[in-house]
Amino acid sequence: SSSGKDGFDFYDPPLLQVIPKEQMKSILITEDHLRASVEWQLQYNEKDDLQWYKDVTNRLQIMALEMNGVTDIENGLISLNSARYYYRDDPEMNKLTVYQREDNSRMGHLLENDPVVDVTLQDLEGNEVSFVSYLNNLSPNSINSRALFVIAGSVT
Repeated sequence: SSSGKDGFDFYDPPLLQVIPKEQMKSILITEDHLRASVEWQLQYNEKDDLQWYKDVTNRLQIMALEMNGVTDIENGLISLNSARYYYRDDPEMNKLTVYQREDNSRMGHLLENDPVVDVTLQDLEGNEVSFVSYLNNLSPNSINSRALFVIAGSVT
């Protein structure tokens, strides 16, 4: 996992190489700067494909490791991708990369039967539909009660 997550959990494989904290800090800063650069953003934008994003991220992370003196790239990647787990309680380390700073996967406490947050959806014809309006117009025993699929996600 390039973002250091496996679903909602941290990526935590066995480490064969532990990168010292100061070196890892430098790697994370380098990775974040590279990721935000025009050069790398252009590479990300070449294709709209998840595998492409993963490949670009892998090349970017290898460059960040090499720029910081890591020679065992395979184990360096495992260590880099595990940094979120090993530094999960370290606020300084957790603000160094975009996918750590912006991770809100655990934010919020929505439970079943909580009020619905209204968002704009698109129907199959491309028309904008209010989520709350859609739900309010459903009749439990009518033919208009159709399943609703909401597909959402994030690529990091």
